[in-house]
Amino acid sequence: MFGRSLLDPKTSTVAFDVAAPETDVTFTVTRGHDFTSLPVVVTKRLKPRETLTENVVIPTLINPASRNWYNADIHQHSDIGDGASPVKELYKAQLAAGLNLHAISDHDSVANNAAMQGFAKEGGLPFLSNLEVSPGWGHWGILGVDYSQKPISPNLTPAEIIKAGHDQNALVVMHHPFTDYGFLNNRSGVKGGFDAGSEDFDFLELQSTIKLEDPKNMDKRALDAAMEYWNKGKKVYLSSGSDQHDVTSGLYPGIIRLYAHVEGPVNAKAFMQAMKEGHSYVTMGPIITPATTSMFGSTQHVAAGKALPLTMELQAVNGLKKVTVFSEGKEVATQELNGTKEPVAYALEVTPAKDTWYNVVVQDAKGRYAVTNPIWVEVGKR
Repeated sequence: MFGRSLLDPKTSTVAFDVAAPETDVTFTVTRGHDFTSLPVVVTKRLKPRETLTENVVIPTLINPASRNWYNADIHQHSDIGDGASPVKELYKAQLAAGLNLHAISDHDSVANNAAMQGFAKEGGLPFLSNLEVSPGWGHWGILGVDYSQKPISPNLTPAEIIKAGHDQNALVVMHHPFTDYGFLNNRSGVKGGFDAGSEDFDFLELQSTIKLEDPKNMDKRALDAAMEYWNKGKKVYLSSGSDQHDVTSGLYPGIIRLYAHVEGPVNAKAFMQAMKEGHSYVTMGPIITPATTSMFGSTQHVAAGKALPLTMELQAVNGLKKVTVFSEGKEVATQELNGTKEPVAYALEVTPAKDTWYNVVVQDAKGRYAVTNPIWVEVGKR
């Protein structure tokens, strides 16, 4: 049992008391595990009232930031409403997760946003100000919300909520579209559910419950909905978030996260712009680095009848299982990767006959997914 726990963000020192008889005690130490590192396990024999000092080094196995890829868990709650995570504990948990940007997203409240921004500034990392507008029929993330203003009312219609978010120059994310509190699950019964402007949102969210082999899975349905928009040429992109309400639970910060490609200084504005342009992917483990000519969200041009190479590097600290490429909602290629932990240079030549899109799904050896935004293709146009 832990009597106290304190993380010093500047030194990465953790101090805690353990009530135990003389025995072997095993500590599992993690930072960014399942993404850029693996847990380090330390076993020591402790006597009552003994102080143990242990320096632990967690090797970084993959460094996406060295290639200008940065990650955030956009959908996280503090201790407001049904949340149970005090802001300082939420901040420390995000550090432990190895997130490159801090975020907070409480139900119908921005009361803790300033405090989280203060902690983020102290630690030298950017802050993403968010708000979860929470009518009973569907929740909406307002990413980039101005927390000096009164929160957007949950009594508005979908189009009004979306417009209010855009009026603050924020990005609007449809949270968990197919849960009991998901707009697409309830749309037919929502006042104004099909009004003009009700489809002006920017993102659909995937969560850590994702199981793409199950057609009834809520995240599979959300991805299918995104692909339907892509088939119409509508640039609604993917977002993600743990939706954690308690950092000590199994639903922890960063269990699913979004990586975005940011050239130059990393700040909230640049990260959000990369998201808006679709230069991002959602992952629970696998790391993807596309070539410039295969950047997610980009538009690639190819002459009719000519091949277009899709090129990227794949890696996963838990080993790679397989990669699958989709176009217009259908699988067009798949490759087994046999659990390798080495980087894989993946290349696929496609010969599209018309304007289309391609996206990539990668699984690691633990069955965790990464899902990219589409690469748009225009045929015979310049």
